[in-house]
Amino acid sequence: MSGKITDSNGESLPGASVVAIHVPSGTQYATVADNAGNYRIQNMRVGGPYTVNVSFIGYTTNSYTEIVLKLGETYVQDGQLSESTTALREVIVTAGLRNSILSSERAGTQTNVSGRDLTNLPTISRSITDFTKYTPQAQGTSFGGRDGRFNTITVDGAAFNNNFGLSSNPLPGGNAQPIALDAIEEISVNFAPYDVRMSQFTGASINAVTRSGDNTFKASVYTYIRPESFTGNTVDGNEVSGANDRSSQNYGIRVGGPIITN
Repeated sequence: MSGKITDSNGESLPGASVVAIHVPSGTQYATVADNAGNYRIQNMRVGGPYTVNVSFIGYTTNSYTEIVLKLGETYVQDGQLSESTTALREVIVTAGLRNSILSSERAGTQTNVSGRDLTNLPTISRSITDFTKYTPQAQGTSFGGRDGRFNTITVDGAAFNNNFGLSSNPLPGGNAQPIALDAIEEISVNFAPYDVRMSQFTGASINAVTRSGDNTFKASVYTYIRPESFTGNTVDGNEVSGANDRSSQNYGIRVGGPIITN
């Protein structure tokens, strides 16, 4: 998150205090504006909603609500403060006057898969790659015509690349998943970014972050069941002995909540 703090005349307010509060968990991020009135808060939790309080001595405090952060995107929230001696009956903050995503902070073409998307979109292999395929430039696990092994995949900043390259799967372990899909909060796919901090790939940079608890206990369960009746046992009218003698059941559960409230 970044932005600029000014007064009602458009003059910058160096030293203005900015506090962002993640409402579901009560987590707070604080900083002060620099000499030009600009501020920047990094490494914030994805999702929201957030409430941002901007204050400065001698000026009224403004609050901006219902702010939702997406993985890999810099949300721009400017603030304007009025002198406290001005008689104000109310302060009304309206959204939509400026697009918080289309800004100079953009670093190229990017696709974001939110936690809501992970819940609602179908998945076959319960893998990150099931969702990166929704990127318009994707052809399976290939981006821009490059082999999927030329991508770079990180989870919470740790590399999850197929460094040996023994299969075409971009993730290590073949068809096995190195991290459970239920542990993923959001996924972002950067295709041909011009941010110099992103490197070591010629396909796409795929980044994911894991879930964190908040002040509400939440849980989800899933199951994959394949009974014997799902498999046929005849070929061209001829019965194949033992063809449907196998069955499988996979179960999983995720639970999250506050270890310490707020």
